[in-house]
Amino acid sequence: MKAAVFYGQRDVRVESVPEPGAPGPHEVQIQVSLCGTCGSDSHAFGAGSKFIPVDHPHPVTHHCGPTVIGHEFIGTVIARGSEVDDLEVGDRVACGAGYFCGECEWCKAGRINICPEYFVYGVASHGGMTQRVNVPSKLNRRIPEGCSDTAAACAQALSVSLHAVSRSGMGADDSVAVIGAGGVGAGVIAGAARRGVRSLMAVDLSAERLAVATRLGAGHEVNGSTGSSVDQIKEITDGFGAHVVVEASGTRAGMQMALDAVRRGGTVLQMGLPSEPASIDLLALTVREINIIPSVSHICTEDLPEALDLLTTTDFAQITTEGVVPLEHIVEGALAPMAEGRAKGKLLIDPTEA
Repeated sequence: MKAAVFYGQRDVRVESVPEPGAPGPHEVQIQVSLCGTCGSDSHAFGAGSKFIPVDHPHPVTHHCGPTVIGHEFIGTVIARGSEVDDLEVGDRVACGAGYFCGECEWCKAGRINICPEYFVYGVASHGGMTQRVNVPSKLNRRIPEGCSDTAAACAQALSVSLHAVSRSGMGADDSVAVIGAGGVGAGVIAGAARRGVRSLMAVDLSAERLAVATRLGAGHEVNGSTGSSVDQIKEITDGFGAHVVVEASGTRAGMQMALDAVRRGGTVLQMGLPSEPASIDLLALTVREINIIPSVSHICTEDLPEALDLLTTTDFAQITTEGVVPLEHIVEGALAPMAEGRAKGKLLIDPTEA
């Protein structure tokens, strides 16, 4: 079968890989229908990856070497292990892709995304940018009948955004600013709108992304290319700043902007993944009692079902998805345009014709 295999910076190859074999006792085998491309996939392609263990064994999976990417995959269960009783052959499923042990103190507290054994298929182990893959049954959720494959393929990425919304504690009466209206930021905006946030600001340098954010429910477009984003946020919030600022750009400038734009006693939710350390003025945080909350990945048991419901009941996928690319054209049709900033929306990969 064919798969997209990461070898290093600017080196992803579509090549033949071994069949996955029979699923283990607690696994299902999925015939992949679609797989989303993530910002982390395009960043790994364009700049290399600190997370894909090409040159050194991963501490949990011990995987090392070229890696089948893809952690946003959906498909149909075509086989199941002897101990699987929650899914049936023929079920259409979305995979959360993040493995958790289920036994540690964090898993028992419901925080499976920070389990010491946590890893992501398609990053620390072979993933779903292929035709068939075995994964633990517990990582999957059935796709509702009214949810198309194209919409369901957005579920894993959207669940990351919804986890951030939940972590922030934002409510309808809060003013919320989302810095970075790209993939994850768009999901945060949709999630905030779903919560009824009435003062919702999208912050970006791209008029196109801001227009999409407005369609998803943002009430204010803050375009940093036309003037200070912080000044615009404060003008919207009567000079006080936002109750909640979500940093979804992953830039050092974005984090400083969030700290400058949040009001006294407010919350900065950090979900962007900076490529280098950033300095923070702890004195300024302390005297204003600013809360900083990080958010990473998602809770498969909670956020993935919520994402599938949102995708079934709204037009989020139609608004944010640019198109579907055959697996054989993943580099020139998806990874390169994303890495070079030419993609205008979510790009999904179809491996069925490979």
